[in-house]
Amino acid sequence: MLHRWLNDPEANELFGLATKSNHAPRFCPPRAVVFGVIHLYDRVQGAKVGMVLRRLRHRINQAMHASTEEAWQYPLTIGMSATIGQPGQFWQQLSGEKYVQEIVPTAEDLGQAVGRDYYLFLRPCSWSRGKRVGDASAAIQTIMTIAHNMVRRAGDEDEPARYRSLIFQDSIGKIKKLTLEYRDAETNRFLARHRFQDTAGDLESASFQDGETWYFDLHDPEQFSCRRKDPSKPVSLTSAEVPVFSGTGRMANHALQQDIIFATTSLEVGYDDPSIQFVLQHHAPKSPASFVQKKGRAGRSPNDRPITAVTLSRHSYRDAFYYQRPAMLYDPAEYVPPLNVENYFVQRFQILALIFDELVRLTNRSQLRGDFATLDDHFASIEKDLAR
Repeated sequence: MLHRWLNDPEANELFGLATKSNHAPRFCPPRAVVFGVIHLYDRVQGAKVGMVLRRLRHRINQAMHASTEEAWQYPLTIGMSATIGQPGQFWQQLSGEKYVQEIVPTAEDLGQAVGRDYYLFLRPCSWSRGKRVGDASAAIQTIMTIAHNMVRRAGDEDEPARYRSLIFQDSIGKIKKLTLEYRDAETNRFLARHRFQDTAGDLESASFQDGETWYFDLHDPEQFSCRRKDPSKPVSLTSAEVPVFSGTGRMANHALQQDIIFATTSLEVGYDDPSIQFVLQHHAPKSPASFVQKKGRAGRSPNDRPITAVTLSRHSYRDAFYYQRPAMLYDPAEYVPPLNVENYFVQRFQILALIFDELVRLTNRSQLRGDFATLDDHFASIEKDLAR
């Protein structure tokens, strides 16, 4: 959107420029530009964002210099992140600012640590009892085991309910498949019922010790879910037929009301549901910063005890890397997103975009739009404006 505004003469007033010649600007140039969650801007996409940010700074600089009432000459650019190491150095590289001041909270600002997180990193065996174990099968059984046996409580006047689970997979195709397979196993066939064997309170029994019996969901009368409102026997947990992703549309609201929510990175940032107590990442995340954002969807209250699980494959080098180095995900204090704003192909496109930016600023006319009879007429119009 910012790229479009820079090439739209009608948006000039947003940057403190006049949209018509011999007219004063309606607004003063913005003095501050704030970029949130800057750790998401990495790799080629981050290089593009960094160059767009430079074009934005240039546009605001020109507006400030052109204004006779503006004392500022340069805008203040602010980048925010709570999940990367060396944030000042990264922001300097991303924004192109020469001087950067890093602001970090002190120990007094943070206060005393409260709450507790639980992490599980799981990688299934290739074979079990003479059969191949698939990654999706391991993920489904992990979801069932934790979602059924974690503490799930109804809300009251002071506290919201705490019972939901949020399942992430970065691939839209894979999360769709996992959603349908889990729904078939849990909702349609309720395979979890085979684990509810009454051991008469004998936690030393062989079936309980082997994980074949789920004692807590069976004997805890206060367990809560969408279908389990009153003390009763365990019931199947609900889930939607489709996951939440960019193309879910109106069905997203229905999916977000279920016990188990499947989603892509679309719910990674900005989604706040206090009822979520368990987050699972199926396969390695895109980056440690992405994982920190995802696990932060659970345990929004200091009194929560959120559970975060990661199911990793034996057939992926990225999964193997994080399985051997789990601290890279749950405590990425030194993680710096990979970024190369000097990418040749990105710079080549952005230089061309800057030329059209300047034509919009100087002529109040966009060369990307227009009623031209031929392509040669369009080129002639651009050459005329460049000559001016």
